[in-house]
Amino acid sequence: MKSPKTPPQISKLADIPITRCWEKVRYLESLGLIRPVLAFVNNKGKAVRYYETSIHTERLEERGLENLVTSPYMF
Repeated sequence: MKSPKTPPQISKLADIPITRCWEKVRYLESLGLIRPVLAFVNNKGKAVRYYETSIHTERLEERGLENLVTSPYMF
């Protein structure tokens, strides 16, 4: 990701269901691979969270983790 994204944005980009995307976001955050960078409540009262990678793409490839977000069936 070149800029912070919300899970719904990631879901659309990766073409995976939103619930699956949230599972992946939580998992990647628990591994320290992504981090929340902005959270707020929008004018409709809904919490919005933006996430960004906390590790460079090259390091993800070294660990064999480059497909964690884009593969719908990973983990």
